[in-house]
Amino acid sequence: MKIMNNEWFTSVVRYGSKDGTKHLYPTVNLDPLVLPKNLKRGVYASWVRVNGITYPGAAYFGPRIIKEESFDVLEIYILDFSAKIYGEKIDFKLEQFIRGVMDFTDFSKLKEQITADVLNIQRVLHVQIKD
Repeated sequence: MKIMNNEWFTSVVRYGSKDGTKHLYPTVNLDPLVLPKNLKRGVYASWVRVNGITYPGAAYFGPRIIKEESFDVLEIYILDFSAKIYGEKIDFKLEQFIRGVMDFTDFSKLKEQITADVLNIQRVLHVQIKD
């Protein structure tokens, strides 16, 4: 099920706590207020444009329960991408809803789920990532 009518959003990449880089997958942190207020919270297959190049992505919109946060965040793991782009504007669109918000007992369980999400997103977007 496609969503958002192919709408692209723009946000500036913010500095984060670097928990994703340390424990999980490196993500870009974006302003969640660019998204519609009624958007379902969870993981989405997404596309991200950085400097004119489009990459597949795994987007998360919602609270980080594992960190005991109740406010919404917007983070995207950009597949096959590693450049530092803090302070830069990027465009993204949410292609398909993958799953809702989940709680995890520790970062290793969260990483297992993200790995499964990324595999699912690769199938949905018909892409393969490099190792």
